[in-house]
Amino acid sequence: MKTLSVTGHRPQDLWGFDHSHPSYQQLRVAIDGLLSQSYDRDFRTFVAGGAQGVDTIFAEAALALRDEFPDVKVLLAVPFIGQEGRWPEAAQERYKKQLKAADSIYVVNDEKYVTFAEMEDAEPEPLPYHKVVQAMFLRNEWMVDNSDALLAVWNGKQDGGTYHCLNYALKWGKSVVRYNPLDGAITRLKSEPSEEKK
Repeated sequence: MKTLSVTGHRPQDLWGFDHSHPSYQQLRVAIDGLLSQSYDRDFRTFVAGGAQGVDTIFAEAALALRDEFPDVKVLLAVPFIGQEGRWPEAAQERYKKQLKAADSIYVVNDEKYVTFAEMEDAEPEPLPYHKVVQAMFLRNEWMVDNSDALLAVWNGKQDGGTYHCLNYALKWGKSVVRYNPLDGAITRLKSEPSEEKK
């Protein structure tokens, strides 16, 4: 059995925070299709990073796939407890719903698996900005290290967490499928994006 993780942009680098935007619906349909194809190729564990945007849509799609196929496992790999503290209330509720439904939760900053109840009871310590960024990059690397393949929802921007994560996956020889949110194209990346022809 194989594992697929995801990397992708936050709402501000996609279509904003209104998830009724038609492009979010198109993205969900594409992710549903890619997860279904992955299931047919022996992928049974799906890992999301718990962030707003792509991670949220991927996790919800994976949970829906699990409803259809009970042998599917959904893992949330979160950078640190309390990452949602400054999110809009609706995003926090969506996140808690995913945490509660996930088969397992791994807190990368603490290097341990936790239960939803432990997440709820935890008193998160405020992290300085540089530690937040570091934890997010470490979360991305942990997901790649613990996966066979990566789905990258990437708009071509050559900086930030999504770009770093897909380059890290390619560096370590992982299979990377890219969904381009600008045009809906799905391609397989074979070398680092900076080396891809534009």
